[in-house]
Amino acid sequence: MPIIPNTTATAKTHPFTFVCDKFDCYWRTGHRTEQDALDMLAQHDRDGCQLPKRNYMLDTVDEKGQPYTALHYGKSIAEKLWDELDRALDQLKVATAECAQANANGPASTPEPAAISTLKGQCQGLAFAIQQMCYPYYPEVKDVTRQAVLRWNMRQGKMEFQRTPGYNYNPPPQGSKAYEQEVTRRKQQASGGAPSGNAGTTAKSGARAAGPSKIEKSFTEEQRAGIRTARDSGLLSIEQLATNFKVSVDFIKSL
Repeated sequence: MPIIPNTTATAKTHPFTFVCDKFDCYWRTGHRTEQDALDMLAQHDRDGCQLPKRNYMLDTVDEKGQPYTALHYGKSIAEKLWDELDRALDQLKVATAECAQANANGPASTPEPAAISTLKGQCQGLAFAIQQMCYPYYPEVKDVTRQAVLRWNMRQGKMEFQRTPGYNYNPPPQGSKAYEQEVTRRKQQASGGAPSGNAGTTAKSGARAAGPSKIEKSFTEEQRAGIRTARDSGLLSIEQLATNFKVSVDFIKSL
């Protein structure tokens, strides 16, 4: 039934929800009256589905439940912004190192080259754009900057691969430990085995049941509110949120 009760934070003002039940559409809107929801249903059926699921920037799987890692899906706008930030940061690191070397061999008061100022501006602008598009993952611009530095360290081989929250087209490099873990996880999913990653670890070992992890304790109230909003929107499953934020499923449910 496409008309259902609204169970999100807007339930008091919009108690009725119209949800398109076609497999390739994720249309979901809240309404003040049941008649408004029925009117939207009639309009939606007349105009057709305008929002195919595969185009939403934070989706992680297609209509068949398969991860968006195949080349034919391409990258979302948010992921392309991340690629541009990676490029700008790589160039900034090189330019900064060259400037430091030049200062070591010359006057210490050499002004900062215009190229470095330009690259800093690009990095700041791209970080702001990513933060605006992926707010549940990055409540502040500095959170994007911190993640960008982590991605740079991974590219330099200074740390083990980690997934970037909000960046789904992000398979680990072949030969890495994370790549082998990803292959195992997908084999388990394909065979209908136990869930992998953070949620699977909790279910198998029960080691996390003793109390909240260090990551879970570190979230501010604003960050918790952002995760709660992402959970209540229904765009990502609780398991996907737990994996992205590296926390337990119980923690996501408790918010």
